[in-house]
Amino acid sequence: MKAQAAIEYISISLIGALLFTVLFFISADFMGGRSFEGSLSQARLTVTSLTDAANEICLQPQGSKTEVLLPVPLHIDPMNSSVANRTVAFALRYKDRLEFVSATSRCELNGSLPSVGGTYAFEVEREATAVNITAK
Repeated sequence: MKAQAAIEYISISLIGALLFTVLFFISADFMGGRSFEGSLSQARLTVTSLTDAANEICLQPQGSKTEVLLPVPLHIDPMNSSVANRTVAFALRYKDRLEFVSATSRCELNGSLPSVGGTYAFEVEREATAVNITAK
């Protein structure tokens, strides 16, 4: 009788552990997707704010500059993110999904974006032929 109770206890424990593991992986995948959606929102905020700052500085005389404190998303793909021509563009990668978020300025832009997520102070400076955007 004790052996049967032990086998039943082990069986119930294994089924419980299996159920817990399945639920854990399903919730982790769901939360990772939610985190990616948050990164997309951050990227939209950042590119819009950077181009707005560039549009303001573009109308100012050469040498004018401003500093903007903005988040850079965690899922950034630095190889496909850039500041070039009139566009600030972030590429975000999560698993096999690649999303692009960009905004366009009315003046020429050059500069670089950070390759690691976090909060950065971006310096937006009017130069002779373009607006330069750099992260500090």
